[in-house]
Amino acid sequence: MFTFLSRLKLLFTRIQSGQEAADFLGEVVTMFIVIAAIQAAVGLLVLGDKYFLIDAGVYAGLATWIYLAQSTIAAILLVLVRAIVLVIAFKLVSETGFGIQGAMFALITLGLSVRTVEATIKLKKAKAELGRPSAVIETGGDVEALQGLKKAGSNLSKPHDAEFFLHFPTEAAAQEAVGKVKAMGLETAEVRTGDQPGEWIVYSRKSMKLDAEGLKRMRYHFGRIAKAGSGRYGGWEAAIVK
Repeated sequence: MFTFLSRLKLLFTRIQSGQEAADFLGEVVTMFIVIAAIQAAVGLLVLGDKYFLIDAGVYAGLATWIYLAQSTIAAILLVLVRAIVLVIAFKLVSETGFGIQGAMFALITLGLSVRTVEATIKLKKAKAELGRPSAVIETGGDVEALQGLKKAGSNLSKPHDAEFFLHFPTEAAAQEAVGKVKAMGLETAEVRTGDQPGEWIVYSRKSMKLDAEGLKRMRYHFGRIAKAGSGRYGGWEAAIVK
């Protein structure tokens, strides 16, 4: 029960960025898997009722589907299941006068299920915003930088720890960009204060093989993220790898 109560705040959690959506889904999926485990245990050990095992299997299956695929369809099915449970719970209350706690539980989990649909949609939109680069995206000096690394003795056939920089005029814009950068698969993404007053830098890092095409794609994605926050892409750097 403490796990469920600690997640009531999710009903009012802001879901605006891709990272916030991913975090929300992780919390909700954990909650429904815990619920499924409790139902299975109660069904087997206390009531001896196989119905609870079926119910638990439904929740565990949908939660796993949502976790693995961020599926909106799975989230909608979860809403339908919780809506049916809510109707049954309120019918029981009206007929017997008992079960109000179960009805409230069903109502709250229905609300969380609806927000799960919202989170899957927001996450897909965040990923779609990354898009695909156009063939005419400028290289912005990437080729020259690669040539410089090669001349310095770096082996470009090996992965390099590339560091990327986004500059923003506000901390809020930088924090929002962090979620989008993480959605790109960057290993590190964090906000740092810039050298100039009122400048915030999103620093990120990715181990990758450096080539002109890959860096062009990164420039395109980072450029879109920067533009959305009235910022700019500050380029990349990497140490020599022998």
